Amino acid sequence: MKTKIINIQKSDAFDEVLESVSKADAQEVIMIFPKGSIFSREAAYFDALKVEADSGGKKISVMSSDPIIARLADTHGIAVLQAPQRKTPSKVMKDIIGHADDSKVEIKQAKEKEIEVPVNTEQKEEKIEEVAQNDPGSDIEKLWQEEETVQNPVLPVDETTKRKWWKKIPKWGWIGLVCALVLIVAGAILLRPGTAKITLNPKQEEVDVKLKVTVSKTLEGIAEDSNKIPGQIIKVQSEKKGSYPTTSEKEVAQKATGTIKIFNKTASAQKFVATTRFESEGGFIFRIPQSISVPANGSIESEVYADRAGKDYNIPAGKFVVFAFKGQPNASDFYATSSAPMTGGFIGNAKVVAENDFVKAKEALVAEVKKELEELLKQQLGEMVTASSPEPVIREPEVNAKVGEAADNLEMTLRGSYELMAFKPENALVLINRYLQKNGNLEASLSDLTIKYSIISADKDSDISVIEARAIGKARLILDTAKIISDIKGLTEAEVQKYFEGKAVGKILLSPLWLRRIPNDESRISLTVEK
Repeated sequence: MKTKIINIQKSDAFDEVLESVSKADAQEVIMIFPKGSIFSREAAYFDALKVEADSGGKKISVMSSDPIIARLADTHGIAVLQAPQRKTPSKVMKDIIGHADDSKVEIKQAKEKEIEVPVNTEQKEEKIEEVAQNDPGSDIEKLWQEEETVQNPVLPVDETTKRKWWKKIPKWGWIGLVCALVLIVAGAILLRPGTAKITLNPKQEEVDVKLKVTVSKTLEGIAEDSNKIPGQIIKVQSEKKGSYPTTSEKEVAQKATGTIKIFNKTASAQKFVATTRFESEGGFIFRIPQSISVPANGSIESEVYADRAGKDYNIPAGKFVVFAFKGQPNASDFYATSSAPMTGGFIGNAKVVAENDFVKAKEALVAEVKKELEELLKQQLGEMVTASSPEPVIREPEVNAKVGEAADNLEMTLRGSYELMAFKPENALVLINRYLQKNGNLEASLSDLTIKYSIISADKDSDISVIEARAIGKARLILDTAKIISDIKGLTEAEVQKYFEGKAVGKILLSPLWLRRIPNDESRISLTVEK
């Protein structure tokens, strides 16, 4: 019976092994599995191998040092072959004992001892190896020995190998070496320069300071001698519109109104008195409400009102001539145009704007404008402080109809603005600290103080404001770090603490631990003053 041996590697896939069994041209197939093969993870693999072998009329056997593979193969009716017995080398130790009388020495042979070598799970990454043999027994043993060599590499043992070099060193040599190392390390530590790290919390005092400060837009920097700091003009604007139904009705005779642009094509300015008439292309007369002067080769806009009441004067945009210059040589030198129709002309019973309608509409828009102005001012100021009263300027509203005029709805537009002086609080702190330093050698930060500002005067024309700054809180003693380092070098920790009495609370860290004095080398002293 022809036999084929398949040496399976750890990395071989199931499909490859199954195909090798299927294509084997022998009646008996012996598979040698290494430890750690994927076949040890799934019982179905052996079921499939058995089915494939039976369908091909082949007898399959398994040989493996992996007990899991052996158990799975046996469970599925696959013969499990035992691995060939290892030829365990035995060592015969002979003790030769010399005798003074040169009598015959009897040599005894020591008992042989079998040593079991653990199996290495690492495998060579090779393709499936197939070997056809006439003598399967010898081939199996040969392949198994090769597999054993791969899994359990054994280095040749030279029984004459000498003892390791460190085993030759006597015990007293090791003791001397360790002592030398200890002395070297201790010397390095002792000779290393020491360091001192000092952290100081300066003494604090309660303060209450009042300063008169001038804030000026024209200053570029702080003038400490005159208590002046630079200021900045902050401007914000708001516009709100609203439409409000009118609530009154009455008989009205209302004239149309609008705006025209008057042109002067001559080299001299031309004055037009109030009520000067301008005639439209349709023959409708409109008058200007006040005197104006049109510049040479220029133009100017003016409001106009209809000569008579009524809807007929609600005319579309167009061209106008100066009624007084009609038929004159200079008639073409002066004319006017409108870009929007004239509106408001009416005669009859109509809804009109009542006084109450106007007041309510204005109040609502003023509230909206002020609210938006405050929000915009807050955004613009950021951390800055105002140096003038933030009173908004509210302009007169623009409306489509005045009180008593006809209109179904009152259309109102209201504009407001803020314009004031502001300054940075850190600039004021510079002046406060200058005062504290001169009157107690103290200093403070903004977080240490509560500062209230009150406006004494504000001149909008010169952009100069005078304010009073009152600072209440705590200030720290100013420490001269360079002098401190010079004074404390070489002192003991107790002497340094005494030096700081009444000035600061100090935390001292000396390194190494046995250092008892501040180093004399100032570069090895680190001093930090906490703010």
